[in-house]
Amino acid sequence: MSQRSTLTQWCCIRILIAGCLFGLVACSADDCGAVADEATSQQAEADREQNCTDMSCFADAVAACQQASLSAGAAGAAVRYQVVESTDDGCRVQMVYTENPNPDWVDEPLQFVIDEDDASEEGIEEAVTTCMEGDTGDAQCDGPLLARVGADPTAGAAAQPTDWRCGEDLEYDEQPLYPMPEDGKWGYVDADGDWVIEPKWWRVRDFSEGRAVVKATRAERADDIGIANAGDWGVIDQQGEYVLEPIVTSPSVASSGDDEWGSLAINNFSEGCATTDEDENFPYHVIDRDGQGYNAERLDGDLSEHTISEIGSFSQGLAPVEIRREATEDDDTIGNWVNEVGWVDADANIVIDPQFDDGGKFGEGLAPVDVDDDQNWTYIDEEGEIVFAERNLHEAGVFSAGLAPVNGAFHEDYGRGFIDRDGDLIDPSRIEVNDVPGERFLRSGQFRDGLAPVHIADESGDRHFIYIEPDFTVAFIVDEQLDAEVCNRSMAPEFRHGKVRLLVADDDAEECGNESFHIEFADYDTARYVYLNTDGEVVLEQQ
Repeated sequence: MSQRSTLTQWCCIRILIAGCLFGLVACSADDCGAVADEATSQQAEADREQNCTDMSCFADAVAACQQASLSAGAAGAAVRYQVVESTDDGCRVQMVYTENPNPDWVDEPLQFVIDEDDASEEGIEEAVTTCMEGDTGDAQCDGPLLARVGADPTAGAAAQPTDWRCGEDLEYDEQPLYPMPEDGKWGYVDADGDWVIEPKWWRVRDFSEGRAVVKATRAERADDIGIANAGDWGVIDQQGEYVLEPIVTSPSVASSGDDEWGSLAINNFSEGCATTDEDENFPYHVIDRDGQGYNAERLDGDLSEHTISEIGSFSQGLAPVEIRREATEDDDTIGNWVNEVGWVDADANIVIDPQFDDGGKFGEGLAPVDVDDDQNWTYIDEEGEIVFAERNLHEAGVFSAGLAPVNGAFHEDYGRGFIDRDGDLIDPSRIEVNDVPGERFLRSGQFRDGLAPVHIADESGDRHFIYIEPDFTVAFIVDEQLDAEVCNRSMAPEFRHGKVRLLVADDDAEECGNESFHIEFADYDTARYVYLNTDGEVVLEQQ
């Protein structure tokens, strides 16, 4: 519609409602008559259009190429679909964002053609993906949105650069902030317990490199199987402002009793980036500190030549990457695809060839690897060479302070514990609790701020939750520092910014009960949060 006709329509509608104010805008009777005819025609067209409430209804309309529309969306984005016309090759459909994190995408149409045989939810989704990937052939993609995204589906909130900003060890001289709940929501306090970011989120993560991952919405199940709302995650800065709006959906929803939660969708930041699971709402592998998303298959490095299943966190300039390839006759696998893990550098080039079943972050020059599909873990160096060939571990953690937490089948009495840089397993008897040697590790964690969490059983059969120093000296015994039961003692919470967060039984509760304490909800009936410093003293408490 022309600019003049838009103005004329606005004026004549005002005339019909309240009369045209003299001298404001002049419009003729002929103009009004033309606009009235056009409005009547548009109303008749709208009356014939079917307003669908789900994609199944709209797909049926596309199959018959009958006029229909559908409005849909999730947190941070909304879209409107509309049947346009019948063509020789099928049915032309238009998609328009009515909301999007990138305002440049809003009200910019994308049109594509659907063959009647492909008129299904999956067919429409595939056509949109094809258009956004720049393959405008069979779908006959057209429209201003193509120019906006640069024919790149990984633009997300903006068209992505071809060089990511990951793999650099960054330091931040910013005050530490600590997650703290109040009235069922999470916010952040400073070291004195004063609120810096007011509580407003269902779940949060610790700050890392000046950024924190937060969950804006609570997960809900429609029934025992279906998901009503998995909940969306975003990223905030230390002022509590979003650098990435909450548009990254939890991959899954789990429940325990009446409690439901959406799984983590964005990992903590490390060396400038956070990793995430690629999905249709957020087609990225990593996010930088500015909230810019990157799809690894569209970078300048040789990683772009492969199909990426997942990328892990950067450490020491390297990140594990799971690459998907077609299976061959030499592969001992079920199915047509094989996933293998290698490592990529900051230039998106593969520096350790994909060959492992799984792998983790580098620490002190070593990274844990699963050498086959039987959970046989050991370690490699930065050249990709196995350094502890004789070790077949169930699990292997990251090295720090010369030690790494492991879980091994190497000796029935060890279970979980530590391995040193020589590949030697640590005998639990090296740790004495109240002068009684340890007999078996129950759980262990990574060294942070000079301390590591350990659950240990001693020779007398007593179990203890302790924090140790790298020489295996007991720094403090948690149970002796607290006047309340520790609720999440099946976990091994690690220190961050000089403090560690624990859940303990409320003052009026004799014990914690059986709630889902490992999820760290903002509110529990029988428990509250406290922070300990490296001396084991309670320095912050949930009020």
